[in-house]
Amino acid sequence: MTRKHKEDELELQKQQIKNKQELENTSAMKTKRFSDGLKGALIKMSSDPVEVASLFRQIDDLYRKFEVPKNLHATVVKLYLNNKAQLVVVWLDSSFADDYKLPKEAIMVNLKLCPHICWIYFRH
Repeated sequence: MTRKHKEDELELQKQQIKNKQELENTSAMKTKRFSDGLKGALIKMSSDPVEVASLFRQIDDLYRKFEVPKNLHATVVKLYLNNKAQLVVVWLDSSFADDYKLPKEAIMVNLKLCPHICWIYFRH
């Protein structure tokens, strides 16, 4: 192999590594990586409204544990919502749908999960 050929090959390898790193750092790949990581730790949201608060608490804890970037919180959580909760998120203005706190609060309000209602659920 000539020196020029080796340099070209080395340059090609560097470019391939750079392309791979750029692909791995896209938002889509990060979302896939974090959602795959959470699959074993989370189950899809049940239809029981009382379990919603505990699900969100568990999700928040896992986000901290796995160091999920804040800009991916809303996207990743959508994968674990039941149909009713997904509809609530769809109804939100798209500018709010990517902010994790607003869809979370909207789901809780829509399911009527204020402290008083939760107290009634737990008493019976």
